[in-house]
Amino acid sequence: MKILGFYLGRHDSNLSFYDEGLKYIKSERQFQVKHHHASLQWVEQICLDNNFVPDVIAFSDGNRNELGSCKGDQLYKEIPGFKLLGKNIPTFCLDHHYAHMLSAWPMQNTSEIEYGISIDGRGDNGRRVTIIRDPGKENPNIVYQSTEHAYCSFLNQIGRRMGLKGKHIDHAGKIMGAQAYGKIDDQFISHYAKSNIYTDLSQLFKSIEWNGVVPDKKQSFYDFEIPSFRDWLSTVHALMESLIIRLFKEHIPPNSKTVYAGGAAQNTVINNKLFKLYHNLIIPPHAYDGGLSLGCLEFVRLKFGMDKLNVSGFPFWQSDEHGGIAELPTIQKVAQLIDQGKIVGWFQGNGAIGPRALGHRSILLDPRRIDGKDLINKRIKRREHWRPYAASLLQSYSEEVFNEQLISPYMLRALEIKRVVQASIPAVVHEDGTCRPQTVNEQDHELNSYARLLSCFSELSGMPILLNTSLNINGKPIVATKEQALQLFKSSALDALCIGNKLFLK
Repeated sequence: MKILGFYLGRHDSNLSFYDEGLKYIKSERQFQVKHHHASLQWVEQICLDNNFVPDVIAFSDGNRNELGSCKGDQLYKEIPGFKLLGKNIPTFCLDHHYAHMLSAWPMQNTSEIEYGISIDGRGDNGRRVTIIRDPGKENPNIVYQSTEHAYCSFLNQIGRRMGLKGKHIDHAGKIMGAQAYGKIDDQFISHYAKSNIYTDLSQLFKSIEWNGVVPDKKQSFYDFEIPSFRDWLSTVHALMESLIIRLFKEHIPPNSKTVYAGGAAQNTVINNKLFKLYHNLIIPPHAYDGGLSLGCLEFVRLKFGMDKLNVSGFPFWQSDEHGGIAELPTIQKVAQLIDQGKIVGWFQGNGAIGPRALGHRSILLDPRRIDGKDLINKRIKRREHWRPYAASLLQSYSEEVFNEQLISPYMLRALEIKRVVQASIPAVVHEDGTCRPQTVNEQDHELNSYARLLSCFSELSGMPILLNTSLNINGKPIVATKEQALQLFKSSALDALCIGNKLFLK
């Protein structure tokens, strides 16, 4: 059976199709417009370009593009007479949050998932939260739904008040970095954690005083350079963290196998607390709207009793240009350049789905450089000065860097680095002593060249860790083609670029 799944939304449009193999396409990579919003015509054109005529279609829309929406307690509904490619093809419309939960199938057999929870800016019918029991079984049970708990919107609103540049959808991630710079007021949290703030965080802007001031009543309050604001920011982020944990505890047993998805699931600070409480927690690297088409595919598989879809190569399913794979002599040269303090672009294999650079579309730097973060910011990224950079490290080395044997392949947790190690890798240590790591399994075939690069760099430096950020400039998507990578190399301050086995130097 040939399946087409897609999500157009208002941003991060993506589609997946399956016919003995899977193809995933995100429109922002094609058009090189961050958070691109595509049309139904784009879906048809992709099908035409690939000579693909689906037997079944599933999509999620929430009527954002007037394609349909699930109402009330509906998790899906059939759309009769839906036309694509000039044909009537059996078509199903899925609830936004339901599709989020089902998108975890590359990581976990959905029939084994006991709970799914989605928290994001807006699902169908304005809902912010949905919790479902047995989302991958025949009769899923909606445990909880709410149009309140506007946690993603809350962080975005802080960013707007701070006057942050760029798209508002990115503000929450920026605030996640900024919250590390203040002091948390535990008494404030204790006082408000059990109030109706639980469902209405806007009171923190409009009516609740901080040091004698209601934030929205003082024009200059939202200034990152003011210590009092940084303390407020750290405190309200920690308060939100406690409220999300409360939401989990009220509805989800701690030992249950639980999928967590939606925009809020990208908050690595909160995720780390949740992973400690829920040892069977599953968060896909595509937890945001970019993963919804995958959830649509899984719905059709379940609906028609098909065999499990092939997960080989996950998460490197991004259907952009294959970069080729570097061989050992080239890898050794790249390691030498990084050891010499050079900034190197790294374009290998297929791109990864999700917003993170997972070792195929990366900018790499020696983490030992005390000026590393400022150097990347000044020369290439031009991000807010408070935002940290992530690290990739060999998985076998994780216990020497952190306080536990760690498996974190998708950069979904912010973990404290051992104090004795922090001074050795200052470029990837955040203000609060944490790091958002990607652990690289030496046995992972898809990451073979990257693991070898980490090993070669370790032989030179004694440190199997690299600063790893995405191969793009601020405000642009990750590059999708070799030509785009070369254009970035020529127009930016990258010192070198490795595409497959070819090394370009300035």
